[in-house]
Amino acid sequence: MVDVASATPTSAPSYRSLEANQEIGINRLAREAVAITERTDALNWQGDALSDLAEVLHAAGRRDEAEATLTRALERYERKMNLAQAAQTRARLAELRDGGTS
Repeated sequence: MVDVASATPTSAPSYRSLEANQEIGINRLAREAVAITERTDALNWQGDALSDLAEVLHAAGRRDEAEATLTRALERYERKMNLAQAAQTRARLAELRDGGTS
């Protein structure tokens, strides 16, 4: 059985600090993935890494940057002629532009 009292953060500031550090770490990893894939000619991988980064940025409340990054992903899918992924990315872009959160 889990002791809920000891598993619960004792102070909100420390929990917020942990959450902020996790967000920074996730953002850094997503940007590293983009940097790694951009050194290749693998357009689908580049698009995937950019799409992932866009979701991280969106979750962090950086909507404009998320849209710009997703637009870059769409360009990669279109260059590769990956019609299915391009269509999904266009749909996600439309959601972001309409203020969607999903």
